[in-house]
Amino acid sequence: MEAWYVFQKISYLYILLTVFTVVFLIFSFFLKKNKIYSLQNHLKKTNDGKSSLIYTKNLSDSGLIETYGKNVTEAFNKRNQISVESFRYIKEKMKNLSF
Repeated sequence: MEAWYVFQKISYLYILLTVFTVVFLIFSFFLKKNKIYSLQNHLKKTNDGKSSLIYTKNLSDSGLIETYGKNVTEAFNKRNQISVESFRYIKEKMKNLSF
């Protein structure tokens, strides 16, 4: 009987929280009429007439294949081999530690 009572209270609180959230969202977006302005018109245009991207990609980062091998399988195996060697090194160094 007590577990059912707790479940009912939790369910009631969940419903109240959901209603409160919905009312808050309605108030903040519809009643206050907050406007979101687009800055699309202020971006520089490319030669194609499209807006340029805001973010740039860092080209110095290399991928798995570029770093470890010529194909995905070779690169994956090489990376895993390095991980296993690192794990064995750490395990060997921690062998003599006591807490």
